[in-house]
Amino acid sequence: MNQTIFAGAPLRIRLIEENACCLNEYSLVPISFNVTERLNLERVERGIEAASLPTRAVTPSYVKDYDLIRGHRPTEWGLRWDLSKWRFVAASLDGRRVGGAAVVINTTEIEGESARADVAVLWDLRVRAECRRQGIGRQLIGYVEDLIRAHGMMCLKAETQDVNVAACRFYARSGFLLKDINRSAYPDLPGEVQIVWTKGIRTCAADVP
Repeated sequence: MNQTIFAGAPLRIRLIEENACCLNEYSLVPISFNVTERLNLERVERGIEAASLPTRAVTPSYVKDYDLIRGHRPTEWGLRWDLSKWRFVAASLDGRRVGGAAVVINTTEIEGESARADVAVLWDLRVRAECRRQGIGRQLIGYVEDLIRAHGMMCLKAETQDVNVAACRFYARSGFLLKDINRSAYPDLPGEVQIVWTKGIRTCAADVP
């Protein structure tokens, strides 16, 4: 297992690469979040500023937890996908697991004909609620970028939803570009809209005009 310790960051985080056998521990970090606002898609589609995505309030607010959806919990990924083509990263603080990331290196199985050999998919990124907004997510992204670069890949793709405003702002601040808004991506979740982001690691042809 490769490991990196970020001592100069806001928190002293230990990052290690794991295998799929650790997904039970990986799933102990909750991915749930409070939905108090959502992207104002009409304004987003007219152009956005990365640091301040336009939103509208959600009333009443509610808690969203994608791990509760059948087949979406990390321990269930192996029932749907070949995880030998995935890589997993764990973030620990003082010996306690506080975050993780899952990235798909060979995306043919999940992307089908749209898969590209130079594009990896960030499947999952999670940080404990009490540890969020302290730089752990940025460190995980940096580790993932180094990991896929070592595999010769040039672009990282991430997906989130219009109800996860914090995640959208995080990706925008982390240098990702908003590439697509898909209103019909989730037949089982008709009230949510898919937001797709990409970030060039060296040069991503899809991002070149």
